[in-house]
Amino acid sequence: MAEEAEESETNATEDLDQRQTDEDDDDNVSFKKVKERRLEKELDEKYGTNPHELKEDELGRGAKIARFDVYHGSDGYYWLSKDGKARIQTDYRWD
Repeated sequence: MAEEAEESETNATEDLDQRQTDEDDDDNVSFKKVKERRLEKELDEKYGTNPHELKEDELGRGAKIARFDVYHGSDGYYWLSKDGKARIQTDYRWD
C-alpha cells in the first residue's frame, strides 16, 4: 500500500514536471491569486465542482494538492502554482 502511494506521488510529480515544460510560454500571461471563497463559488456555479476536485483533476490522485494555489490567468484559464514557481494551466476557464 505504501508502495502504491509512493508510486502515485512519483507519477504526479513527473506529470507536473512535464506539464511545466509544456507551459513555458506562460510568460505572456499575468496571474492573480483567487481567494478561496470566491474560487469555491465560481467553480460550483460554472462546473459543479470544488477547488480540491479541480486540483485532483489536473494533478492526479496522490499529488499534494494543498501545496498548490489557484490563480486567474489573463488568458481566461485557472492556473495552479506551487510556491509561486511552477505554473500549470488547467482545462478550466474562469471568464
